[in-house]
Amino acid sequence: MAFFYIGVDKLRAQVQKRRVPETLLWFLTILGGTIGMLSGMHFFRHKTKKISFQLVVTVICIFQMLLLYISFFR
Repeated sequence: MAFFYIGVDKLRAQVQKRRVPETLLWFLTILGGTIGMLSGMHFFRHKTKKISFQLVVTVICIFQMLLLYISFFR
Protein backbone atom coordinates (compact mmCIF):
# COMPACT_ATOMS: atom_id res chain seq x y z
CA MET A 1 0.00 0.00 0.00
CA ALA A 2 2.81 2.42 0.84
CA PHE A 3 4.47 1.78 -2.54
CA PHE A 4 1.15 2.45 -4.29
CA TYR A 5 0.44 5.66 -2.37
CA ILE A 6 3.90 7.13 -2.94
CA GLY A 7 3.34 6.52 -6.66
CA VAL A 8 -0.07 8.18 -6.51
CA ASP A 9 1.45 11.17 -4.72
CA LYS A 10 4.14 11.48 -7.40
CA LEU A 11 1.51 11.37 -10.16
CA ARG A 12 -0.66 13.96 -8.41
CA ALA A 13 2.38 16.21 -7.93
CA GLN A 14 3.15 16.04 -11.64
CA VAL A 15 -0.38 17.01 -12.70
CA GLN A 16 -0.73 19.56 -9.88
CA LYS A 17 -3.68 17.94 -8.18
CA ARG A 18 -4.41 17.49 -4.49
CA ARG A 19 -1.57 15.53 -2.90
CA VAL A 20 -1.55 12.56 -0.54
CA PRO A 21 -0.94 13.91 2.99
CA GLU A 22 2.48 13.08 4.44
CA THR A 23 0.79 11.93 7.63
CA LEU A 24 -0.97 9.18 5.63
CA LEU A 25 2.34 8.14 4.08
CA TRP A 26 3.95 8.01 7.52
CA PHE A 27 0.98 6.07 8.92
CA LEU A 28 1.30 3.46 6.17
CA THR A 29 5.01 3.23 6.97
CA ILE A 30 4.29 2.72 10.67
CA LEU A 31 1.80 -0.04 9.84
CA GLY A 32 4.61 -2.05 8.28
CA GLY A 33 5.02 -0.44 4.90
CA THR A 34 8.62 0.58 5.44
CA ILE A 35 10.01 -1.56 2.63
CA GLY A 36 7.25 -0.42 0.28
CA MET A 37 7.81 3.22 1.17
CA LEU A 38 11.57 3.07 0.71
CA SER A 39 11.20 1.11 -2.53
CA GLY A 40 8.59 3.51 -3.83
CA MET A 41 10.65 6.56 -2.96
CA HIS A 42 13.53 5.25 -5.06
CA PHE A 43 11.44 3.69 -7.84
CA PHE A 44 9.36 6.82 -8.42
CA ARG A 45 12.19 9.20 -7.42
CA HIS A 46 9.80 10.95 -5.09
CA LYS A 47 10.47 12.61 -1.73
CA THR A 48 14.14 11.67 -2.04
CA LYS A 49 15.32 15.27 -1.63
CA LYS A 50 13.00 16.15 1.23
CA ILE A 51 15.22 15.58 4.25
CA SER A 52 12.44 15.96 6.83
CA PHE A 53 10.38 13.21 5.19
CA GLN A 54 13.38 10.90 4.89
CA LEU A 55 14.25 11.52 8.54
CA VAL A 56 10.79 10.46 9.73
CA VAL A 57 10.82 7.33 7.55
CA THR A 58 14.32 6.47 8.82
CA VAL A 59 13.27 6.88 12.46
CA ILE A 60 10.23 4.66 11.86
CA CYS A 61 12.45 2.04 10.19
CA ILE A 62 14.95 2.04 13.09
CA PHE A 63 12.12 1.78 15.61
CA GLN A 64 10.61 -1.18 13.73
CA MET A 65 13.99 -2.93 13.56
CA LEU A 66 14.41 -2.47 17.32
CA LEU A 67 10.95 -3.93 17.92
CA LEU A 68 11.80 -6.94 15.75
CA TYR A 69 15.09 -7.43 17.56
CA ILE A 70 13.42 -7.25 20.96
CA SER A 71 10.64 -9.59 19.82
CA PHE A 72 12.89 -12.30 18.44
CA PHE A 73 16.07 -12.10 20.51
CA ARG A 74 14.90 -11.38 24.04
